[in-house]
Amino acid sequence: MNISRLKIFGFLLLLPVLGFSQSTEEYEVLADSSITVNYNTPIFPLQVISAPSSGTYYLNGVEGASTAFGNVDLKYVPDPGFIGQDNMVIELGNDDPVAPQLINVFITFNVVAAYVDAQDDYYVMMPGQQSSLDVMVNDDGSGTISMEMVPLTNNLQAVVSGNQILVTLDGDFETMGKFSYTICDEAMTCDQAVVTVFSASEPNTVDSLTLVTTKQISKKGLLPLNNGYTITSQPQHGALDDFTGGSFNYVPDQGFVGLDNFTIAYNTNSVPSIRTFFLDVLDSPVLNNFAMDDEGHVSIEGTATLDVLENDLNTNLFLISIPESPDNGTATIDNGVIIYEPDAGFTGVDHFTYKTCTPFFDCEIADVYVHVSNDQPSDYRFTLTTFENNPLVIEYDADFPNWEFQLYSSASDEGGTLTYHPGEWAGTVAGQWVDGYNLIVYDPPLDFEGQDNFMVNYCVDSDCYGVSLRVVVEEGAWGNEANYCVTNCVWPGDANDNGVVDIVDLLAIGYCTGEVGTSRVEASTNWFGQYSDDWVTNEP
Repeated sequence: MNISRLKIFGFLLLLPVLGFSQSTEEYEVLADSSITVNYNTPIFPLQVISAPSSGTYYLNGVEGASTAFGNVDLKYVPDPGFIGQDNMVIELGNDDPVAPQLINVFITFNVVAAYVDAQDDYYVMMPGQQSSLDVMVNDDGSGTISMEMVPLTNNLQAVVSGNQILVTLDGDFETMGKFSYTICDEAMTCDQAVVTVFSASEPNTVDSLTLVTTKQISKKGLLPLNNGYTITSQPQHGALDDFTGGSFNYVPDQGFVGLDNFTIAYNTNSVPSIRTFFLDVLDSPVLNNFAMDDEGHVSIEGTATLDVLENDLNTNLFLISIPESPDNGTATIDNGVIIYEPDAGFTGVDHFTYKTCTPFFDCEIADVYVHVSNDQPSDYRFTLTTFENNPLVIEYDADFPNWEFQLYSSASDEGGTLTYHPGEWAGTVAGQWVDGYNLIVYDPPLDFEGQDNFMVNYCVDSDCYGVSLRVVVEEGAWGNEANYCVTNCVWPGDANDNGVVDIVDLLAIGYCTGEVGTSRVEASTNWFGQYSDDWVTNEP
């Protein structure tokens, strides 16, 4: 009998079963500064699995240390001048000696030149009451922030008063109202938040409310008043945190599915008002921590190379397998990417899944949807507009590279000039910088006004589709005006940039409410492409 092996086996029987899990964390870091995150890992040491690629890290002050134990300060310092997203992965243990568990933590550092962070707020007011709300008390920014506007209100009146907001409720208003506000710093970096105002004359004496969430997902709820509550009955299958400021946050236990409840009380003149919250935790698929779904595009009978790991939230992943094969094509793994080929003649959307794992074999499965189409133009005839003696840049956005334009002639019917720039091209047109893929530049005849025509072929491999283009050349020397442009233009009313003005464009007003940017002084309601400063640099 091997006594040594028997002793080791007996020792292993005494060890608790070790589990594995993963989580994600995301932090915003100001460029050329640093951030420190604290971890407590008393049972297992903290280990660095994957170091950041655009910054330096420290464990308890030691640069580049691979491991640390106990109470650990992780400090991240981005490289000088770096702006963007950096990632690292650490492994640490929980503090439960009965059920020890190793946790892979995927950390994302968003390094920004400046930041403004507006937090949502919750208030309670009585009907007919007017209050000045200091909504910026929990907001933050890298510079001096100030109130810019209240672009949207619902069921109440809200007026900016300095850095506070004066809110007025109607006398017979007994429900919930909301408004949004925008704050900005000196460089016009902005952010938005929503304020919820609950209006109630008196709390009910006995009340209940049912809320629904899904497993492992917390649920935030509102309370009629900002403070003064006591918890008389704790949830049995979860925990309450952030029980302040007129709201609470319920966190279900890991893996719990079913019904839970807790009770709170509020005393008014020694009379308790009791509310029981019932939580229905549904059994739904748990969202992935690092494997993100993907979409791809390929031409009919073409081949697509899909880098499905590119958008996953970990830089240290391995592509393992394709658990579910596509129904209408083939998908194979080749050196860390997936090669997809649709079946002959198939058009539509195909689907398959891929499995990816960390070096410690924490694995997840994500979906891939591939759109198979030649992306032919929606019509065979189009009408475009330009102005006298001003060129027109014609571009097309197919979702794959193996397409091209073919010109029938280098001249239009009326003697205009057609220039084709195959592939990626960048240069100046009418003094403005233009870049794109497979661009056609139309120059009308000198001093010409009226209608011109020409034909082009849109081709994917050897499959070609004829398109007739009619260009209306209008009177006017707009090339001398500040708001004329030749590409990436603003078209009056066409907010979603699809070439059509319809009711769908109204949605952009809601999506962009509160955004701040440079106004177009020379704006016109006439239907032509107009120049505008790029608002991307002004996004919050």
